[in-house]
Amino acid sequence: MILEKLTIDNFRQYLGLQEMVFATGKAKNVTLIHGENGFGKTCFLNALLWGFYGRDGLTADLPKPENIIPDSVRENCGDPHTAIASIKINFKHGDQSYILLRSITLADERDSKGEKTKLELAIRRTDGQTINTDGREAQKIIDQMLPRDLRELVFFNGERIDHFALEKNAEDVRDDVRG
Repeated sequence: MILEKLTIDNFRQYLGLQEMVFATGKAKNVTLIHGENGFGKTCFLNALLWGFYGRDGLTADLPKPENIIPDSVRENCGDPHTAIASIKINFKHGDQSYILLRSITLADERDSKGEKTKLELAIRRTDGQTINTDGREAQKIIDQMLPRDLRELVFFNGERIDHFALEKNAEDVRDDVRG
């Protein structure tokens, strides 16, 4: 899987539309995210995880995981059906291009404690045909590309990379890779 672009719209402390284009060149294909503590690096990671897996993907240390929509949007909206948070991820896998879109309204966030989201996945094949899927079918495709057991090895907080090197975690890492 090659990440191309992440678009964040009203996700936690990211207010409004924010966009990150990832390095995808053959020689320069690493994107490093660096910043001071408290400036949104872990939130950025959670935006990716939420996009791919919904609430189940969020890191265990994220406070109030049921609150996806920023407080300022939550407090100032008139109609909870129009206040929306979304994550859009453009990526390639194999010879196909994908656009993933996960969103939640404030009304759904309140009703389901952040678990009820809308998921759409557009798959553009090499012949130019686009296939649109949503819901469980879209999640099934994502889980086949990047199984949940491997997500912590692919998307992880670099500040906690020592977790993988600890002897007590060696068996878990080995099992996740084998799985």
